[in-house]
Amino acid sequence: MQMEWHEDLKKVLKMAGEANKKVVFLFADTQIKQESFVEDISNLLNTYEVPNLLQPADLATTFENIRPRAKAAGMDGNKDQLYSFFLQEVRPCLLSSFRISLMCLLTFTCCTAAVQLLHVIHNLSQ
Repeated sequence: MQMEWHEDLKKVLKMAGEANKKVVFLFADTQIKQESFVEDISNLLNTYEVPNLLQPADLATTFENIRPRAKAAGMDGNKDQLYSFFLQEVRPCLLSSFRISLMCLLTFTCCTAAVQLLHVIHNLSQ
């Protein structure tokens, strides 16, 4: 299950950063099967990456595909600059749909949990 999740995340990031396409990654809170999924989502919302998700082999292909665009943007093409460029390309493709939708979902989930907690506390105090 974790492997499928990470493969889906790789596809989304590559579509956004490598292919420079706008993408929507939808899922419901009922699809969160492991706590690590929430951590991955949090990382995507805050840094547009998931630590250790893309391995050197993944990045080598990605770097070759984005190198012309990076050079056109004035970058010399070293690995650090290419990775920064990749993330720079991911941001606008995920920001408009993915980030806003997930922030709303997480906010709703947190509010729902808070309301449930208040009901539990109320019931315990009686």
